[in-house]
Amino acid sequence: MSPLLIFGVIFVGLTTFVASLRLIRRESCREARGWGSRRGLGTLCLLTAGAGLILSCVHGLLNWDPSHGDVLSSRWPLFEAVVMGTLALLAVGLGLRAAGGPAGGMGIDWEKGVLGSSVVVALLLTLTGLAVVQMFGIPILGRWIIREVPRTEVAVTPAPPRQPGFGKKYEFSADWFSWARPIWEIVLADYRGKPNVRYLEIGVFEGRSALWMLENILTDSTASLTGIDPFFEPEKASGKSVRTYKDVFYSNLALSGFERKTRIIEGFSQIELRKLPLASFDIVYIDGSHTANDALEDAILSWRLLKDNGLMIIDDYGSRSFTGVKRAVDTFFAFFGDDFQPIHVGAQVILKKQPRDRSLPGERR
Repeated sequence: MSPLLIFGVIFVGLTTFVASLRLIRRESCREARGWGSRRGLGTLCLLTAGAGLILSCVHGLLNWDPSHGDVLSSRWPLFEAVVMGTLALLAVGLGLRAAGGPAGGMGIDWEKGVLGSSVVVALLLTLTGLAVVQMFGIPILGRWIIREVPRTEVAVTPAPPRQPGFGKKYEFSADWFSWARPIWEIVLADYRGKPNVRYLEIGVFEGRSALWMLENILTDSTASLTGIDPFFEPEKASGKSVRTYKDVFYSNLALSGFERKTRIIEGFSQIELRKLPLASFDIVYIDGSHTANDALEDAILSWRLLKDNGLMIIDDYGSRSFTGVKRAVDTFFAFFGDDFQPIHVGAQVILKKQPRDRSLPGERR
């Protein structure tokens, strides 16, 4: 549940709470049977539900963390259950008041007046709170609400990727890339066979995406690939023997025959990216660490390494398993959005770096 949706729930809670207070005030002298009647119990249910919605949503906003993306339930697992419970209590309250009939013979028009004025008050309070947070950038306990990257998608025909996918029989234990090939084939078409194309990949794993680039895009003899990976996590790969994904990658690279045009840097990207020359790559693919802080740092450091009109591809933007990546990319785009044109925003994000004069004082380099 996103912070913006939370404000919608707060509006419902405020409307219910304000209406309940007005009902208590206006019915206290008319309801002969007091709080033991259906209408009295219904009003109490509405009052409790309204207060519960407001308090739970405010608690959710105060505990919202950008590193968890838009999923508040990941920070407070009971959040959605509490909201659903209070909404159920609200429905019970409305049912009890309806079953109790109109109060004092005033009829249904009287309650419509209470509801209408309560909606106006709640709407004003909600919009004021939203405006303070969104428009004036007021942090919630030091955490900022960041707008997401504008949505746009590359039109892909329903035809499957070209088969076979590779010219050699490589060894892979997982496939997290083939679904993106149709998009890459369209977006990277202008780079296919072009001389001196420099490609940087952060997080090579077993080499599926890197080898696809070498076989299909970086086909000119002067094109090159630079990969960064710490190779620190031993993983089981397919085959009779147990090998690390580092072993699998280097085995695949040797089989490909592209070792001479490939440079592999073993280390953490947050350290190694700082050692590379600025504005030296045409394409950067970020698929390394999936924590929000690492993904954000990779994007910022890679921005400096990317040439004007170059492409930055960031994986797992739409992943529900790595929600911190989306928050990191949205935060990056909030600061560097003027320098990029979104080409594709879906499960992956593809951004094109806009040319500009960065030699002037104060210009971002």
